[in-house]
Amino acid sequence: MTPPDRLRALLAEPGFVTMPAVWDGLSARLTAAAGFKTAFLSGSCCAASRLGGPDLDLISFGEMFDSFTMVHRAAPELLVLADGDHGYGNAMNVQRTVRAYGQAGAAAILIEDKITPRALTAAGKPACRARRRG
Repeated sequence: MTPPDRLRALLAEPGFVTMPAVWDGLSARLTAAAGFKTAFLSGSCCAASRLGGPDLDLISFGEMFDSFTMVHRAAPELLVLADGDHGYGNAMNVQRTVRAYGQAGAAAILIEDKITPRALTAAGKPACRARRRG
């Protein structure tokens, strides 16, 4: 049974499915050793681990895919939901991201619907795009 099939079967069971965040081989092994069947490869955690700071769209697909490879090799039995961010570019990049994670053994991929690059404030935080009425 493929990882996506295994995840679908798990999601069909009653109850919650908890997916702790993982970002490297050690976090994956600890998650598996704690008895979890699933995990979320977190872009935010990968950014914190690799860059020592917040996730500001600086992590590349290559770095995320490298993190996925570490996680999958360290705990191959874990069903991993991989963070595909915004697909790392245009529609063709999204296809490439999904295909690569799928071929590497991801159980599912999260793709965010967002505009990139993000507008950031001077403090390095995402700018609010809400309009004021008044």
